[in-house]
Amino acid sequence: MVFYRSFYEAIKELPLDVQAKVYSAIFEYSLNFNEVELSGLSNTIFKLIKPQLQANNKKYENGKKGGKPIQNETKDE
Repeated sequence: MVFYRSFYEAIKELPLDVQAKVYSAIFEYSLNFNEVELSGLSNTIFKLIKPQLQANNKKYENGKKGGKPIQNETKDE
């Protein structure tokens, strides 16, 4: 899981109860792939963060495939 400074900077300005909900939603989504039901400000913040979490997960899943196969190159001599 990648956690960006921009996430922290945005969340730290929120009231503590909202911070807890957003952090919990981020960790639950990133680590367990479960979406937590949110409302209000916590939902708004999570909606802004979720696309980046999805992109990071996609990169992770693609990386597990091993990357681009090495192709044999034949040289004319």
